[in-house]
Amino acid sequence: MTGMRVSEGLALTLKNGKLNVYHNLFLKSKKEYEIHSYTKTSNGKRKLSFDADTVRFLKNWKRDQARHGVKKFVISYDDTPMIRSTVNRIVKICQVGRCTGDRC
Repeated sequence: MTGMRVSEGLALTLKNGKLNVYHNLFLKSKKEYEIHSYTKTSNGKRKLSFDADTVRFLKNWKRDQARHGVKKFVISYDDTPMIRSTVNRIVKICQVGRCTGDRC
């Protein structure tokens, strides 16, 4: 819904209730990756603002991540980038309506 590319989403940072889309993730494997300080196009660098409910959700998510040692990435459960195919699978599940409650 944000028009964000998967590689941009995998490199997201959260600051002051805004998601900063400033980077692009090049992933060879979970342990071997590079974060590039650019997006695909010059207009790609942007800040996304969200409503209060989404900001609260993201803050709670970051707090839960911190309890598990996750500091680097918004979309991560083990402090390494999530694999692109996992993100694609999650999006597909949500698109076909199998997403309920806390599952997505």
